[in-house]
Amino acid sequence: MQLHWTLVVLLFFSPDLGAIGYLWNNTAGAVLYNLLHHKFVAILLICAGYLLGENWWMGIGLLFFAHSSFDRALGYGLKFPLSPGKTHLGYIGKEKYKNKAMTGQ
Repeated sequence: MQLHWTLVVLLFFSPDLGAIGYLWNNTAGAVLYNLLHHKFVAILLICAGYLLGENWWMGIGLLFFAHSSFDRALGYGLKFPLSPGKTHLGYIGKEKYKNKAMTGQ
């Protein structure tokens, strides 16, 4: 199975569509975002594709896994529902600098 490079790029960045849940509220945004960025979900897609013999599902799972790994390498982690600027890896964005100013670091 070969995918056109534009489809690979679109699928690679598609987990970020989970941020659309923030239009509803912070909890829905965090849940949807975390669901699409959780590596276990990507592994489930890969396994399901393998067991069903569907290369598409395996490819989507691999791209989701790659996206999540790329996010972790950049310091972006899974979100907390009550604080969108805080992740399991620490603070991000404006919250990162606000937290540093408050702690004096």
